[in-house]
Amino acid sequence: WSSDVCSSDLIHGFAANFGGRFVTMGASFMFSYWKTTTRTGGQELGKSMYSATGGLQLGPITANIDMLHVNKEFAPGFGNGGDVYTLDTQTRLFRENYFLFSGAYSNISRSFNEGSGLEWMFGFKSYLLAGTDLELLYITKKDTILGVDTSSQDIQFQLHLFY
Repeated sequence: WSSDVCSSDLIHGFAANFGGRFVTMGASFMFSYWKTTTRTGGQELGKSMYSATGGLQLGPITANIDMLHVNKEFAPGFGNGGDVYTLDTQTRLFRENYFLFSGAYSNISRSFNEGSGLEWMFGFKSYLLAGTDLELLYITKKDTILGVDTSSQDIQFQLHLFY
């Protein structure tokens, strides 16, 4: 085994986060930055991301907004990047039962090619028992990749167990 195979030699970089939470209005914010370099075929390829997130609670509604920018290098000097904007909300209906609504827009395709994406979700979440939550979502997605539009609609059911 050479040192080129060692995972610590293949990927290196750093991540930094700065944020805070406040009791007043359930407010929060987070700034994150991530920069890594990966050795692939003897070449160093970079990836960088930064995001800004903020949230607050007004009465029964909790909302979070996020902006993410990502750049990925595919060959030395050749890369692509884009932005993703997300809004997540949950509205307390009664006790521990919530209506969920989320939307996201991207000005780049999931594969980092020219394109865009749009996603909307709505549904319900319920904390029925301690350590258990159920979530039912309707999800609609529209992607445009190199001028070709695709769309899908899904129903998702999840059971989360935690302690």
